[in-house]
Amino acid sequence: MMPASSRSRPAGASRAVLAGRLPRASRHGRFLLRTSAEGAGVRPKGTGWRCYCSAGAASAALRSFSSRRLSSRRMRRSTSSIRISTIALSEAALEALDNGVPLTFELLVRVEWSGARFWEPWLLNKRMRYQIRYNAITELFRVVDLQEGEERNFVTRDAAISALGEINGLALLDRAQLEPGKEYLVWLKASLDIESLPLPLRPLAYLNSEWRLSSGWRQWPLRP
Repeated sequence: MMPASSRSRPAGASRAVLAGRLPRASRHGRFLLRTSAEGAGVRPKGTGWRCYCSAGAASAALRSFSSRRLSSRRMRRSTSSIRISTIALSEAALEALDNGVPLTFELLVRVEWSGARFWEPWLLNKRMRYQIRYNAITELFRVVDLQEGEERNFVTRDAAISALGEINGLALLDRAQLEPGKEYLVWLKASLDIESLPLPLRPLAYLNSEWRLSSGWRQWPLRP
């Protein structure tokens, strides 16, 4: 978990984003997090809160100008998961993956009171990391939850990337941390972690926009 004292408005949180409008997609890759007017947010789960995305209420995509679409399916209804409906990777990323280069993706989650000032700490400031890699010996693609150490193997690249888009059991906060009647905001951001690439590849990745893949910050309301 990132330090709760690190408190500022998420970088890139423009007025358009705060108003629920998506910025125009850039020429090269990025995640796109979309929400409809209804259904997206968080729900109580036991004594805590978990993210959820109802079917058709939210979707995310990692796209590139020279991308190849790898999967496209509607999200399943869930009270404890985020389902990324479509993930597409640039040719550069696909080539690296097929040659055994592990790709690490980060999901940042932050929770704040909607009226919080910049000096007030985040109620939650959490980074989650997921990795996909190819093993040429076994000819299998492996998806790893780097928090829990859970590993899953897949015969095809498409199946592995689709599994990478499933984030299950995303616990947020205990109910005791939230005041009834107050409105809170859940911020989400997804991106490719360039620093996790092999050292010789990092300079190229920083200079090539196909590798700079990020959704920017998106928000959902939380009302206990």
